[in-house]
Amino acid sequence: MATSEASRSAATGERSTAPTASGPTEAATPASEPTKAPPTASGPTKLAPTASERITSEVTSWPGVAAGPGRRGELSFRVGRREIGHLHGDHAAHFNFPKTVWSELIGQGRI
Repeated sequence: MATSEASRSAATGERSTAPTASGPTEAATPASEPTKAPPTASGPTKLAPTASERITSEVTSWPGVAAGPGRRGELSFRVGRREIGHLHGDHAAHFNFPKTVWSELIGQGRI
């Protein structure tokens, strides 16, 4: 890189894409832009769904269940006006089960 080009780059904060003795350099990504993982052969990289996304997808697939904001900021699941459960982000899920189902889930160690 020529001295005047180096001075201009230093003054403007730009990085050159010109080849050097060690090979080409890449342009810097501005700090305000998120860095993305490189795409794979099958397409862009996708993050795995979070626990709350997986639960929401499953529960809202049940007939008559709708998701929406709860009274205290949680994500509420309702059938009509009755709340059947809710999520607190990805760290807590509270669902109501009939006593027989609850007993069965406890017996299996699932809750």
